[in-house]
Amino acid sequence: FEPTTIPPQSTLTAWTTAWNIPSQPSVDYSADIDGDGLTVLMEYATGGDPYTADPGKLPVISVVDDHLTIDMPKASTPTDLLYFVQGSKTLAPNSWTTSTVEVLDEDETHILARYKKSMTEEPVAHLRVRVLIAP
Repeated sequence: FEPTTIPPQSTLTAWTTAWNIPSQPSVDYSADIDGDGLTVLMEYATGGDPYTADPGKLPVISVVDDHLTIDMPKASTPTDLLYFVQGSKTLAPNSWTTSTVEVLDEDETHILARYKKSMTEEPVAHLRVRVLIAP
């Protein structure tokens, strides 16, 4: 498939159908079909092509003004996704929370957030964007 031949889709089901993603017995949203580090769900969330590796769709982590930041591209058409930027000091499964994060900018094309405490205050910190299918 060429990305220009697949029109934007507003739901994950329509998107996986348009891209002809195998769905027997069900779509594996955690699969990384093209090996670029983005799962099927994240390809949809970032506007990626599930069959062509595009590391440019990966979130960018950096330190800005002594704060850990994350900038992730977003697809403009999904209507069925929820995005949560979360922080953790330990990476433990139950340690991720939105309360440690400040969203600096979010629009249809990206989400930019930072860890609230500076790297000086908290030198070990982690950020992630959790994407969920809306109920």
